[in-house]
Amino acid sequence: MGAPQRILLVHAKAPADSPEPLRELDQAAGLLLDDFAEAFAVYARLSAAGHGNAAAIPSLQRISLPDMSTGTQGALGETGRFDAAVIGFAAECPHVPELSHMVVPGARVYAVGALADVAASDGADQRNIDEAFGALAQACRRDGLAWSGHLAVASAEVLPRLTRSPRMGMFRRPVSEAIDRLILSVRTASPFASEAVRPGACRLARRLHPFRR
Repeated sequence: MGAPQRILLVHAKAPADSPEPLRELDQAAGLLLDDFAEAFAVYARLSAAGHGNAAAIPSLQRISLPDMSTGTQGALGETGRFDAAVIGFAAECPHVPELSHMVVPGARVYAVGALADVAASDGADQRNIDEAFGALAQACRRDGLAWSGHLAVASAEVLPRLTRSPRMGMFRRPVSEAIDRLILSVRTASPFASEAVRPGACRLARRLHPFRR
C-alpha cells in the first residue's frame, strides 16, 4: 500500500462524567491531534509545492468517538473509507474504537496517547504504556489492520497550559519533534518506532503556565 491520501484522525474520548484529571488528559489528547493535523497540513503543502502538484496533498478527516455527530457520520458515508488512521486518547482510560468499517483492509493505524505524570515513573512507565496501547494493537490485528506504532506523551496534563507557547520552544519542542516523526511515518506509510516523550521543563511549565479556568 502506497502513501495514504485519505487519513482519519480519531479522538477516542473519555466519558463526559470522568474525573477532572482524566478530562485533562482527554483534552491533552485532543491537543496532540490538533498539533498533528496542523503540522501535517503544513508539511504536505510544502511537499506538494516543491513537486508542483497541489492535488497530491492528502486529506484529513477528524472525528470524535463515541460521540460522533450525525453530520460527521453522513460525511464519512459519502467519502468512503480511509487509507490510514491516527487514534488519540487518554491512556488512563483506553477506549478501542471500531475502525474496520471506516478504513480500507490492511490500513495502517497509529496512536498517540496522553499519560499522566505518575505514569511516567521509571518502575511503572513501560507497564503503563504496554497496557494503554496493547488493546489497540490487538484490535487492529484482529480486524486485519496494520498496527504501526504509538507515541506515548507522559506528563500530558501540562499540555493545555502550553497552547500559547511556541511549538518549537523549550516547553513544547520534545513533543512537537516526536509528532513530526510520527507525521513522517504516516505520510510515507511506514511503521513508527514507538517512543515515549514528555514536555520540556515540566516543573517550570507548571509554575509559569497555571491552568486557565
